Amino acid sequence: MSTDITNIALVLEDGSVFEGEAVGYMPENGIAAGEVVFHTALTGYQEVFTDPSYAGQIITFTTSHIGNYGVTPIDSESRGTFARGIIMRDMARRHSNWRSESDLDAMLKAQKLPGVAGLDTRRLTRLLRDSGSLRGAFGTADQSVLLAAAKNEKGTSGIGLVSEVTTPQSYTVGNGKFNVVAYDFGIKTTILRHLSEIATVTVVPASMSAEEVLSLSPSGVFLSNGPGDPEMVTGATEAIRSIVEAGVPTFGICLGHQLLSRAFGGHTFKLPFGHHGANHPVRHIATGTVEITSQNHNFCVDPDSLSGVADITHINLNDHTNEGMRLRELRALCDAKGALLVIDAVQTGMGRTGDWFGYEYSGITPDVITLAKGLGGGLPLGAMIALGKAADLFQPGDHGSTFGGNPVTTAAGLAAIKFIETQKILKKVEKQGVYLMQELALIPGVAEVRGAGLLLGIELENLKAADIAKALQNEGVLVNAANPTTIRLAPALIVTDAQLKKFVSIFKKVMSDGK
Repeated sequence: MSTDITNIALVLEDGSVFEGEAVGYMPENGIAAGEVVFHTALTGYQEVFTDPSYAGQIITFTTSHIGNYGVTPIDSESRGTFARGIIMRDMARRHSNWRSESDLDAMLKAQKLPGVAGLDTRRLTRLLRDSGSLRGAFGTADQSVLLAAAKNEKGTSGIGLVSEVTTPQSYTVGNGKFNVVAYDFGIKTTILRHLSEIATVTVVPASMSAEEVLSLSPSGVFLSNGPGDPEMVTGATEAIRSIVEAGVPTFGICLGHQLLSRAFGGHTFKLPFGHHGANHPVRHIATGTVEITSQNHNFCVDPDSLSGVADITHINLNDHTNEGMRLRELRALCDAKGALLVIDAVQTGMGRTGDWFGYEYSGITPDVITLAKGLGGGLPLGAMIALGKAADLFQPGDHGSTFGGNPVTTAAGLAAIKFIETQKILKKVEKQGVYLMQELALIPGVAEVRGAGLLLGIELENLKAADIAKALQNEGVLVNAANPTTIRLAPALIVTDAQLKKFVSIFKKVMSDGK
């Protein structure tokens, strides 16, 4: 890195001036302009400024020292850089890491990404936090010229930037058992790497029609992250709605999540200074667990705009904004077709998930609910609950079942319901479920813990579920291998905290022995 110092200024649209020194690439006109935001991650600077979602923006790193472990091509999140510039307090003059292939300054020059160092990033971050994201310009030009450039900058509101970052043509990565189509609105390499571990992923341009996507017979469609205002990506929302209505499972993150919401009538709004960091706490409403997430988005979905269409599943604990939603499209589809929506609650009912019925987390109101097993507290008993218009379909005596009501089992069912209510079993199950999910997720070799209450799936990274189930049996614990990589956990609702603690200890030992 050159020791020559070129003093430059950053000027914001409100007239604020910050002084620093030029690093990286400097445009010929001496001006780099964009919307100034701040990023709070402690590491991963290369992954941040190569994220296509930063198109149109100047990134302020709140971490003091940047560049200390150098850069390597394998850590880049895209084919290039789309950010307008980066701002840092101190740039490392030398780097040290066995993976490093170059220093940060050299990469900035090669990618033609302007930078400024030696700037008071604490003062700048506090200003952006209080005022919101501001348009700005930095460089060697006169401050009056920089101020004019800042005011002329368009920012990201009402601006479509997806066309700048999307792939020009389709390509395929991975060779998994699922066939996933991924819309590239600015997709990151890391996302593709993880998807390709379980699926064959066909990455398609943002402009691809629903007809073209459906012709690929996808198992699911993924909507990627990306930059700019979701309101300006109009063509994509039409395609997304058609894909969902065709019955294809569809999921999205960041911009993809916003576009999915807009496809079904939702509205989006711009956050004051966005969510940019690797340390955002998000609560999963169904389980109560808090997940520390990596985020980079400027816009958010207004949950009230999707009232009756979708349910909030996750909220950001910093500002309580919406972080996840689930469409109620199944209910709408049944209503449109005049069909009854039947929920099988044989295993998920009677408190198993921490609520009376597992479907309650979805916000869907079914027409018919089927029950058994837990209903009788151990005695064979089955039942069907009909709601609304379905309630009049059967009259007393019209329907019979193998384990229909008789005086003994009916009394047992009533006693089970009373016990669940008086002993506050639902609260106990909810609390125990949170404990298990938190403790099991920390065990080496566990890839994921999903579910709710006392009905959980433990996804293993490398070990075979059948082998772990056998080893647990030898330790006095009965579970079942739901599939080759998943352990199914469903203890009795009367299980004690001490028993669960013992199970976690045994499971940890078995996982360690299985390596």
